[in-house]
Amino acid sequence: MDFVDNLDNRLNLMTETRFLGMIPTKVVDKNLSSKDIFFNLVDYTIGPVELAVVNADFLGYTVELPAPYVRSSNKTVTFNYVLDSNLKQFIFLYKWISKIVVEEGSGLDPSINNLSEITAPVRVLILSEFKVPVLEIIYEDSYVQKLGEVVFSYKGNADVVSSSFTLKYSRMTFNTDVTNYLS
Repeated sequence: MDFVDNLDNRLNLMTETRFLGMIPTKVVDKNLSSKDIFFNLVDYTIGPVELAVVNADFLGYTVELPAPYVRSSNKTVTFNYVLDSNLKQFIFLYKWISKIVVEEGSGLDPSINNLSEITAPVRVLILSEFKVPVLEIIYEDSYVQKLGEVVFSYKGNADVVSSSFTLKYSRMTFNTDVTNYLS
């Protein structure tokens, strides 16, 4: 799978990169020489975090109490990114989604024995205006759920080719010790 054998594409010639997405390549192929594939994120939104509640009766009143689970919302995140000129990122994501599900619609790939074979921690590095890492957000146990369309066009103001992908994840963690991350 030489299409992603050299994935040091951290900046893709973008000068205003502020969000850098990183996915371990082992999720697609354990034999790849690169550790991570990088995505120049145009934008993304951290979804809402809400506590689930249960109703409890107390002295004739109904009160809402926190439920025994932390989040009741859907744990998905969508990233909009700029594609590199060889479409390496899109091909990588397509191979990841193809590893999870057989495209003809017959369900989960029968060669998958464990969810750890198709999930990975996806990292987003937030950069300052000086390209210095300030925060890392980690989406644990992630897998790709949806690939967005890629529009190739010379019409209008289309100066870059971008796409999106949606991940499902189990939890989100934060790392503030990122001073030497990209050195």
